[in-house]
Amino acid sequence: MNSNVENDNDTLIISKEQMEALCTRLRDQDELNPCIEEIRKMIEIKAAICEWADERTPCCGPSPQIWLNGEVKTLEAVLSNLEHGNTDQAILLLNEYSKMLPAQQGLPIERIQ
Repeated sequence: MNSNVENDNDTLIISKEQMEALCTRLRDQDELNPCIEEIRKMIEIKAAICEWADERTPCCGPSPQIWLNGEVKTLEAVLSNLEHGNTDQAILLLNEYSKMLPAQQGLPIERIQ
């Protein structure tokens, strides 16, 4: 699989450039299934981080899980569109999602077990 989400067994790194490459790959029908799997992995990890943040955020402090939950919902909408054959809409959503991401190296996100 030609993954544009840099990963190994324990880490996932997502950047703007990688999301742009993912959008390009989505235009190739042969790449659709690997792209869907990458998005599923992103959702899994972001959801776990959101849950972790929710458990550790004080009740009256800032709420990072609200931001993370928004990312999860966006990625879930991307996945749903892809599963229903709406590739163009999925690409639009991924482009919006990429605006939330850092350029170049991205942020390493440890898989929460």
